Amino acid sequence: MLKSVCSILICVIAVLSFPISASSYDTYTYQNFSHCDNIRLMQNENQVFLVAVNSNKVYIEAVYPSSYNIELTLENNVYSYNLFDTTLVFVCPIAISKQTQVVIYDIDTDNIYSFVVSFIDSFEFSEICFYDNSVYLSCNDGVIRKYSKYGNLLNCYQVTKNSYHLVRGLYSDIYACSSGGIYKLSTGSVTQFFADNIFAPIKFVSDSVFVNRLGYYYRLDTNSISKLTDYKSTVSFPSGGLIDNHYIVAEENIIFAVDGATDEKDKYHNLHNYAHEICVIGSDIFVLSYQNGIPAVSVIPYSDFIKYNDNTSDSNTTNNNSEIGSSVYNIDLQRRVITNIPHSTTVAKLKKNIYFKNYNLSFTRYDGKEITSGNIGTATIVRFYNNDYSKEFELSVVGDLTGEGNVNSRDRKMLFSFLLDEVSFSGVYCDSADINNSGGIDTSDLVLLLRIIEEQK
Repeated sequence: MLKSVCSILICVIAVLSFPISASSYDTYTYQNFSHCDNIRLMQNENQVFLVAVNSNKVYIEAVYPSSYNIELTLENNVYSYNLFDTTLVFVCPIAISKQTQVVIYDIDTDNIYSFVVSFIDSFEFSEICFYDNSVYLSCNDGVIRKYSKYGNLLNCYQVTKNSYHLVRGLYSDIYACSSGGIYKLSTGSVTQFFADNIFAPIKFVSDSVFVNRLGYYYRLDTNSISKLTDYKSTVSFPSGGLIDNHYIVAEENIIFAVDGATDEKDKYHNLHNYAHEICVIGSDIFVLSYQNGIPAVSVIPYSDFIKYNDNTSDSNTTNNNSEIGSSVYNIDLQRRVITNIPHSTTVAKLKKNIYFKNYNLSFTRYDGKEITSGNIGTATIVRFYNNDYSKEFELSVVGDLTGEGNVNSRDRKMLFSFLLDEVSFSGVYCDSADINNSGGIDTSDLVLLLRIIEEQK
């Protein structure tokens, strides 16, 4: 079974990373990963890995605490992957047969299993989950399917939405997240216990605390979810950690420790490059960044953090945002939002109307799907990035209250429900509903919304 699926080379002696001392913390560069497009910093309870993919080649480097690397050659190109304890699950679409191969690799035992499902969906990394030798797949047909590692269908969970992100808590609970809320998967059933958009995917950093894709921390209780801090990370994936009741937040090239009791920045540490991902084990913080296009992992002891001073004049704690601007849209650098975007604005048109010197752009829809064309919707995240730096803005499309990028009867229904106190809006959805820019949402905004809908007929 092992040899038929892939060939594996385990190099225990080879050293492919190089430590660099920088400002009292160590940084390890990975020159051999520079040709890879899909690089992730991943962790379990006691270990940190750097995983990279180049077509059907997979490279796994143990950053902490061991020192080894693994190279896998799979049968098909890897589309997405995720880590669960010491098990990596890969999703490999088979273009010729319009099927998807699921590959399960155990790092500790060097065992590998695979099976094929007859779906043409390209599963994102957060639409797969693994627990107790079972794989969970979130499909676009509104069903979450549970398979054994041999490919036997064990269970089906019927859900009401078409797009779900799956996440496993630090223990055995499996959760499904969508724009409609969080659902807990029980034996043969799905139980909704929180009905609101938390902007999945999410990652648990403790048994009850998780980080969402916008970088905010939340606490999950039995019947409710509460936001823990007003500070958010500007990372590429949901990532973070807790140290001494402090939430670790990465804001571009600075790592902050936010006091959980006061919700204030208590300590900070400067980095030379933008933080793409962060994770925490014990009192050490691991940061993935890039140095001239080469991936690097910094290991920063929490004891090296210094007290944060709001009046600091250290130029490293601020960044120049003047490279991004627009004469068409409103760009709020403080809130990190772009508003006043007309409905039916396409990705191409938004790029044309924004000035972004020396940056590339990527767009991630409200449900976590990356888009390259079509209409921009409310709550879409636009990421401006280059080899060394990145920043993210959330978009607000005028009148778009569903995130679809257009204005129709569904948006009218949402605004009606808001005016009847049946639903609530927050964040950029408030900006989108305030069509007349009055600072509030009332019936005059409804009149304008109806006019927009009528003009499209």
